[in-house]
Amino acid sequence: MLPDVLISDKIGHVVEILSRRLNISLVDAFDVFYTSHTCDMMHNPKAKMYLHGDEYIADEVMLELETRVPHVAEDTPPPYGSTNKL
Repeated sequence: MLPDVLISDKIGHVVEILSRRLNISLVDAFDVFYTSHTCDMMHNPKAKMYLHGDEYIADEVMLELETRVPHVAEDTPPPYGSTNKL
């Protein structure tokens, strides 16, 4: 297990990545991270999530977000000017 200071540093890097990717503030990115299952895994020594790279961990959080957001209903019309159909 990494010392707490190193895990905190890693989490800070992941939060910065999430902030950039999601175009949100660092405070909001911290909220996104700390409410994720990935965060729970970071603090679980058996999961060893802390051994992964920062980008990989951010990818895991992004995958979680994709499953949290409800998908647009298939009968919803595409946005104005869009020719793509759902």
